[in-house]
Amino acid sequence: MNPWPAIQLSLLVAFVSSTLLLPIATGLGYLLQRGRLGVVARWFLSLPLSLPPLASGLLLLWLFSPLWPVGAWFAEHGMNPILTWYGAVLASSLVALPLAVEAGEAAWQRFPEEMMFEARGLGADPARVWREVGLPQVAPGLVRAWAIAFQRSLGEFGATLLVAGNIPGQTQTLPLALYVASESGNYAEAARLLGWSVLLALCAASVVQWNRERAGRKESM
Repeated sequence: MNPWPAIQLSLLVAFVSSTLLLPIATGLGYLLQRGRLGVVARWFLSLPLSLPPLASGLLLLWLFSPLWPVGAWFAEHGMNPILTWYGAVLASSLVALPLAVEAGEAAWQRFPEEMMFEARGLGADPARVWREVGLPQVAPGLVRAWAIAFQRSLGEFGATLLVAGNIPGQTQTLPLALYVASESGNYAEAARLLGWSVLLALCAASVVQWNRERAGRKESM
């Protein structure tokens, strides 16, 4: 079996889902950090952490069923995500959402609000203040939110299996290919896919760790 289609699809799904989550994590993280979302909202945002991934996938299946308004609209416009690669993106995004939002909230805790108010009070241009004062403080945390979402999406299995299916060359990601190889008793292939999985996971983890250390160095300056 050629592992490249599954590897490429895993990277594509992880990249797209983490990129889609970045503005969501930024906005929700800001609202949470400023206390503009209540405890109930925080509970709902954290649900995918405690739900089995299969349950998250089942929720998406129900949501995009033609029997529901959202699913009916997507079906009417020929964009139903079920059994498609972008269905895998939706599944990964839902599972990674709590981690991305938590990192986004942590990023806004570094926001120098008082300093920006002082700069504006002295007549500084708001856009320039944001670009030169605010953004450098928040950006590392937002990069970390993106990297964590990418890392989680890369290993997503259960929700993806239900929503996108396991179609080789179309929706089969690396975790799904590993599952098929191990279930069919092809342990040599499973070992090779496991090696690729570990390599990609280490690369993603190293990016998260590098970003954390870089942010720590900036904080200590």
